[in-house]
Formats: sequence, C-alpha cells, structure tokens
Amino acid sequence: MSNEGARARLADLMESVQAGMASIARVQQEQARLTATATGAGRRITATVNAHGVLVELKFTGDIEDLPYADLAREVVAATQAAAIEVQRKTKDLFEGLKQDNARIPRLSEFVPGIPDVHDMLPTPPEVSMAAPDALDRKTDDKDAHLYRVMEFTDVETTNGSSRIADPGDW
Repeated sequence: MSNEGARARLADLMESVQAGMASIARVQQEQARLTATATGAGRRITATVNAHGVLVELKFTGDIEDLPYADLAREVVAATQAAAIEVQRKTKDLFEGLKQDNARIPRLSEFVPGIPDVHDMLPTPPEVSMAAPDALDRKTDDKDAHLYRVMEFTDVETTNGSSRIADPGDW
C-alpha cells in the first residue's frame, strides 16, 4: 500500500474515531438524564431513581399509614429496586445502539497486524448486588470473608440427640 493510501485510511479512521467519540458523548448525556419510576404496596408508594439508580423521589399516597413499618420499608426497597432495574435496562438499550455504531469503526489490528485491540482488553464489570447491606453475598469479596462463612465443627459428639464439644483428652 502506498503512503497516500495509508494516509487516506488513517484519515478515515480518525474521522470514524471522532464520530464515535461524539456518539459516546451524546449517549452519556442522554444516560445522565435518565430516570425510572416504580410503584409498590398497591400503588401507594412511588419511587423514582436517577441514572445511577439512586433514589431521587419517594411519594406516598394518603392511605399509607395503615401499612406496618416493616411492610412499608420492604415495599420502599422493592419499588426502588424495580426502578433501578428499569433504569439499568434503559441504559443498556442506549449503549447497545452505541456499540452497533462503534462496531463499524475499524480495529487498530486492521492497520497494525498483531497489535491487541483496546476493546478486547477492557474488563467486564461485575454485577451489582441488590441485596441488603448485611447480606452474605455482599461479604464474599470482603477481606474478612472468612468471618462470614458457615462454621463447621468437627470435634462435636452427639449422644441421645444432644451435642457437646469433645474433650481433647477423649481423643
């Protein structure tokens, strides 16, 4: 390929990259404005979250006072989580279109054989837990995860349906 041909391909690549960056900025702006709303407790609770799934508005109807506090708390959490799941779906839809647009941009490896493409090196983000703060699945990656595992005792004797810790002298 001549230098002129290479320059033309590089110019096309740069145009594609610039268009891709403009698309990313546009989608980021759209995503930042996203909200989602869900209801709970027979539509007596309305929870609205922002693009990050953060609760930004919570409304109760006038007949909410007959709901016990534990039920109210559970319904608020459920409605907020449902809204967060919806905003995640909306975000995924936005970025899916962006992925399709960016798939048309030539990969760097098409110009320099053997060079890895940056996209292939990006890690996949982990799933975000919807569990309560004290839930066991939030503790598994914790540095103190060993403290949350179920303890299993091996030096226990069972006799007549009751258990006792074995005396080391009995071993």
